[in-house]
Amino acid sequence: MKEIKIQEIINQFSRIQIDKADKYIVTYPVFIDFFRQTSAYTVEDLLTGIAFVYSWMPRILTIKSEALPKLSEYCNQFKNQYQAEIETPLFAQAVEALEGSIVATSKLLHFIFPDQFPIYDSHIYKYCWDKEKSYHYQVKNPLNYHSYREMCLKTTAGEEIHDLQKMVTDRLGYQVSKLRALEFSMFQIRKST
Repeated sequence: MKEIKIQEIINQFSRIQIDKADKYIVTYPVFIDFFRQTSAYTVEDLLTGIAFVYSWMPRILTIKSEALPKLSEYCNQFKNQYQAEIETPLFAQAVEALEGSIVATSKLLHFIFPDQFPIYDSHIYKYCWDKEKSYHYQVKNPLNYHSYREMCLKTTAGEEIHDLQKMVTDRLGYQVSKLRALEFSMFQIRKST
């Protein structure tokens, strides 16, 4: 994975046109607010979140419904008392519930926990690994997601991130987490090249 430099991202992102009417930009705060206002995550809440996720994806919704009660339990544990040891089973349970889709899992967990799980897809993979192409097996590899997430958490712990977060927030017209600011700007940069 390449080294992520916030100032470089700020410089590149500042030159990109942002379409505020884009469906992803319009729906994002609604999805985040839905989960922010939820006191305890039920299976029905997760199904709503999964529908949100698949409205952002070019594929048909697939779920393993019998995995949802355990996912609900892990989400509530993670929300009520953050514990690092819950991250791995939470992620694994979400992957199971979403039939192995790392991309869908990253989106669902981001909508629920926007400060803990960044969104991941082929654009992000190509940006972070500095690749022209991405292959399904690379994007689908959970180890790549975990490396990406670790890099994002480390990068957003620095002071420079506040400038990027402010820039993204100002350009979108609503507040975003530090993780979302980093992921969104990398996505937009990669998509525009």
